[in-house]
Amino acid sequence: MADRGDLMEAALEVYPEELALLDAGGRVVFWNRSAEAITGFARAGVVGRTLPQALEPLVDCRDYESLAGAAQRPATGTWIAVHARHAQGHDVAAMSRKVILRDDLGERIGTAAVFHPAERTAALPHGETSEGSEVRESQAELQDRLEAAWELFAHEASPWECCG
Repeated sequence: MADRGDLMEAALEVYPEELALLDAGGRVVFWNRSAEAITGFARAGVVGRTLPQALEPLVDCRDYESLAGAAQRPATGTWIAVHARHAQGHDVAAMSRKVILRDDLGERIGTAAVFHPAERTAALPHGETSEGSEVRESQAELQDRLEAAWELFAHEASPWECCG
């Protein structure tokens, strides 16, 4: 029987978007294959290390705070446009959604970032996906379930209790 860490990693690996998880110190603890594909940075080169400076815009939550005025500042977890550098040096325009992960006491324990190439969104009207509303709802439900499972996992409970 696989341990829950293996199960969690397998679940995050099949997540349909590019995904990165960082600990409170900024070290990468998870980097899926989709993240490798968009950035050119292999998992073996980033997991356990701080993220290369070229990729910081994809996961850095400070850019939310840098936007002028609280009325213009997006809530943490909303999609924003960022630019990062591919491993081969070219620009990667992306849409990034970042969530600060906190423990029960409100202490920051890490960051979760989901990102995808900007052209995927730009080619579609109003940011809709071409997959249809049923698929979007399924993806949103999966994301909610993964986020809930991660919270449980981070607090030593079984990550699959929330998935009923």
